[in-house]
Amino acid sequence: MKPINAADGAILPSSELEVMSAIWQAYEKKGGTPVTTREMIACAPALSRLSMTTILTLVMRLAAKGFISVQKVGGEETARKLNMYTPILSYVEYRKRAYRDFIEKIFRGDRTALARILLEGMSGEELKKVREIVRWKEYGIYFMGRTVQDIMEEYGEQRDEWE
Repeated sequence: MKPINAADGAILPSSELEVMSAIWQAYEKKGGTPVTTREMIACAPALSRLSMTTILTLVMRLAAKGFISVQKVGGEETARKLNMYTPILSYVEYRKRAYRDFIEKIFRGDRTALARILLEGMSGEELKKVREIVRWKEYGIYFMGRTVQDIMEEYGEQRDEWE
């Protein structure tokens, strides 16, 4: 059997995903620098219910699957070595992969069936945001999280002064 690898589109079981989420959170909190086990646990207090052995086992599984890299830091100058973890796959990329997998497995690839279910419970404000996304997708009239209309209204007064 071929080993699972992040590059192969692997989806993590919930226990590994919980640890991976903590690594992503800690990594983001530290501005994109490698994180220690302690920093990871600080970002996900729910992990404290697990033994340190269990957490380290899950971390090593993530490394074996290619989701994180592990660096040993310290040694002669310090009393002990620390493991530093760096995500190889970003949270955004993993989320996209998980959505695709979910749509294939649960909806047999039918994105419109998923959209119908999602739209059922949306508030008016959420529907407005969805409409903006659809317009952007169809016409490209969305810029940096804002509609062109909003930008034009904001700069309309200034534009009048320029003319």
